[in-house]
Amino acid sequence: MNRATAEDMRRIEEIAVEQGSSYESLMNRAGEACSAWMLSHPDLLGGSVTIVCGRGNNGGDGLVLARSLWRLMSVTVILADGEPTAHPANLQFERLMALCDHQENPPAVYSWVDEPYLCSSAIREASVVVDCVFGIGFR
Repeated sequence: MNRATAEDMRRIEEIAVEQGSSYESLMNRAGEACSAWMLSHPDLLGGSVTIVCGRGNNGGDGLVLARSLWRLMSVTVILADGEPTAHPANLQFERLMALCDHQENPPAVYSWVDEPYLCSSAIREASVVVDCVFGIGFR
């Protein structure tokens, strides 16, 4: 099996952007691909998913995933270290929060910093936990 290093992934992203993709479209594709994989495994459906998101673009992938799954299963998002700061992750957060303001039964969004007990409970009770904290920018 071939494996890509963090540097390989950075270069792959750069090439994709040079060829006309945006970082936002890459983020959308990553979150939607994860959603499609989860949906292709029926044993995961019907339960709950907790998505732990960092402040960078890997967290943005998780926020896209949350928006993709919320109508199909119970979704909880945990902000591991506050709201996203990287663009376009912050845009994905704004979209998720708009969804939460205007829909019935939206994803629950908790802050690990402010609500550690709710976060611990969400992780413990989830059928699936998705780690979207660290990506290729981790140092």
